[in-house]
Amino acid sequence: MKNLIDPKPGSIKSIFFKINWIIYFLLSLLAFIGGLILYSVSQGNFYPLASSHLFKYLISSIALIITCLLSINFIYKTSYIFYFFSIILLILVLILGNENFGSNRWLIVWGVTFQPSELSKVAVILALARYYHDYYLISNNNIIKVIFPILILIIPFGFVINQPDLGTALLILISALAVIFLSGIGIWYIFFSTIFFTALAPFLWNLLYDYQKKRILTFLNPEQDPLGSGYHIAQSKIAIGSGGFLGKGYIQGSQSHLEFIPEMHTDFVFSIYSEEFGFLGSVILILIYFYVLCYGVISSYRAKSTFARLIIAGLTVNIFLYFIVNISMVIGVIPVVGVPLPLVSYGGSAMLVTMISFGLIMNLNNFKEQLN
Repeated sequence: MKNLIDPKPGSIKSIFFKINWIIYFLLSLLAFIGGLILYSVSQGNFYPLASSHLFKYLISSIALIITCLLSINFIYKTSYIFYFFSIILLILVLILGNENFGSNRWLIVWGVTFQPSELSKVAVILALARYYHDYYLISNNNIIKVIFPILILIIPFGFVINQPDLGTALLILISALAVIFLSGIGIWYIFFSTIFFTALAPFLWNLLYDYQKKRILTFLNPEQDPLGSGYHIAQSKIAIGSGGFLGKGYIQGSQSHLEFIPEMHTDFVFSIYSEEFGFLGSVILILIYFYVLCYGVISSYRAKSTFARLIIAGLTVNIFLYFIVNISMVIGVIPVVGVPLPLVSYGGSAMLVTMISFGLIMNLNNFKEQLN
């Protein structure tokens, strides 16, 4: 227990002071908004979507509290273990995974469905932060500083994109690259890496599944097939635009109640929210996300160790990507990639990982001393 729990005296009793309650309130508000929207898309039924959503938030809140209690040394020492555990889970998905909508992404454990790729986002960030913290103590060779982290990244990326889950794979990639960039590698390595990945674009295009290529082509010209591949985006834009400034009113959205929008409870939940609460409601929701993300940025800036700084920065980038990709997707700025809106969309795995991420940010923000 000595190495597991925060070693400061009375740390468990002082959990009240370790949690940033303003941030926790805003996270709870986002989950509550999600419950309201799920109640609306269920035609005024609390069960099963809204009730399940709020129950999962309760469980995720407990996970946040537990994460806040962990000592920084315990997080540091178990970073690689957690990473390898996430790889084992991805391997189990290949063997025992539950296929849904043509993708093999989920494991069913004791009747509970879980998506291991969500856990991989945090695991990669922890492993990279551990590596760069250790590396700064022994060397400043930029070449080695890049090679090993690429291996840490490429293994889970390969497993996830093979499921296939392009959206999650890209989030893992971008979050990891952000950590690598923030580690302080030379600008020339970034420049040549950019050229390298750009040159790989035609090869990567050929690796995409037909439906993934179709999504990208539809994004470039959604009006070409508004009743087919462009249907999702077209209906989403109608819902958002028809909401006007103040919205149509709660449970009054025609696009949702007439079921014009597919995946209303997950990927396109923001469309339903915008239709019912309008432009004003959308701005308020975006400002909530902006505030909690600024907390992550400030916490990263204040961190005293490389390990804490990179973890907080990586997790903040990851949550930002969730948010910006989902919003951009439903308004037609980027192709549909199946990324949920943090804490608002229905989905226990993403919610659990988001709350654990904020638990880590709050935890590491409390450590003002250097890591031992």
